[in-house]
Amino acid sequence: MILQQFLIESDDVKKTEYLQEIGLYIDKQLELLNYPDNKNCVWAIKNLSKKKLGLSLKENEKFKNFISSAINSQDDKIRKNAYVILGNVDSDFCHDLLIKAIDKETVFYCYPCIVLSLGNFKDFPNCERFFKKCQELFENGQMPEKFFLLVKDAFEKAFPKKTCPVKNVKINAEDKILLTTQKSYFDLFIKNLGKKCEKTKFGVTLRNLNQDDFSEILSRKDYYDLFFLYAITDDFSEKNITLAVTAFKEFVKRNTSLPVGYRIECKSDIKEKEKITKLVKNLCSSCDLLVNNPSDYSFTFYVQTAKNGEKGFIAFKCDFLFKNRFPYRKNCLPASINPVTANIIANVAKSFSAPKSVCDCFCGTATMLIERARTVNANFFGSDINENAVEMAKENCALANVQAKIIRKNVALLSGQFDEIISNLPYGLRVGNHENNFEIYSYLAKKCKTVLNKNGFAFLYTADKACLRKLLKQNGLTIINEMPMESGGLYCSLFIVKNCA
Repeated sequence: MILQQFLIESDDVKKTEYLQEIGLYIDKQLELLNYPDNKNCVWAIKNLSKKKLGLSLKENEKFKNFISSAINSQDDKIRKNAYVILGNVDSDFCHDLLIKAIDKETVFYCYPCIVLSLGNFKDFPNCERFFKKCQELFENGQMPEKFFLLVKDAFEKAFPKKTCPVKNVKINAEDKILLTTQKSYFDLFIKNLGKKCEKTKFGVTLRNLNQDDFSEILSRKDYYDLFFLYAITDDFSEKNITLAVTAFKEFVKRNTSLPVGYRIECKSDIKEKEKITKLVKNLCSSCDLLVNNPSDYSFTFYVQTAKNGEKGFIAFKCDFLFKNRFPYRKNCLPASINPVTANIIANVAKSFSAPKSVCDCFCGTATMLIERARTVNANFFGSDINENAVEMAKENCALANVQAKIIRKNVALLSGQFDEIISNLPYGLRVGNHENNFEIYSYLAKKCKTVLNKNGFAFLYTADKACLRKLLKQNGLTIINEMPMESGGLYCSLFIVKNCA
């Protein structure tokens, strides 16, 4: 009798009284699940799911039918309450429905409930994706400001230690971009860019870019950092730093109207670093948009001071642009090559060779193979003596959608015929020593002579340069070039080798 009266009750006070009585009996609570199209029932389940009922609903098949029907209701009030219920019931089923709602829901006043429920699941990636969608709708004039502010408030409540994500960067013609890459690669890098550039000691600079130019640059993988250059200078006085911070504030303001995290990175001696960092932090504290948060940041104020009489530079970084730059790298090892370095090597290889078959006989977690696959259509083969690395390589290749045969094998047992060998060779304390390298490199040099097709190329990256150079020559291989490269404080070289015999 109480339940039937509750279904048709319109007075909020009486509904609350009925709900208190229904809440005393679990069987009456579960009976509410028979009415997914009734506003009062969905409202009641929303309130009861915050308590003990939420636990009993987790694996309840009747509830699954109820909530599936409720989130597909034509009544947006029912859907809004249904999104709250999803966040109160801790189950994969509810989480999956909530993720689907991100793309399906079109009524703005339901959006804050979706955000808060995603927060209950601690699902920051999907919440961030949804927030960016809302930000785009707001910036395009499709979402009224009042609803966007409600979404923003919900985001801050759901993830109080996170700052609001930034979606993209707005380019001005006067912006000067600095791209850092290997110095020995500058000329080929500029050629591949196909744009007017200027070489500096720090990298390659570009200006007069439009939004499409910038998007094209973002898609490249052969540079380490992208800076918005404020100045190449030897003036790091308080006055000049203050002017730079003012420009930084304007740069951030251009790209977001919401509070964002930032950090300060200063490459200098300890005393000057402390002085500059303190000054920048104090100057930024007056800006409502900037929250100093070194663990969760979207922007970096970057300073590299003058050294040995040479100039340094001041610049701004948009870190959010590169948070998932190499998404296939789910697995890596301490000795894994930097994927940017691997991409640079792959582009160098492209300028020399168009192979049909490519082998990496020290493939590790397959970074080199995957980056080479961006530049050539070939059959890829990888081997490594480390069983864990082989399994990681297979998984990474699957994530990158690269077809490669990966096996566990010692380089001494390498067989087959290949047009190209491309490898990050073992070197350094983490993977061995000079004596071990000599033995391994001896096997490699011999294999380059036997498994590498005539006029085939090998691209071999190592810090143990003298050892490799000697063994390649002993085995009658032609060293076309030796490109110096710096990596993690080590001075390495890329050996470009041809099997001419």
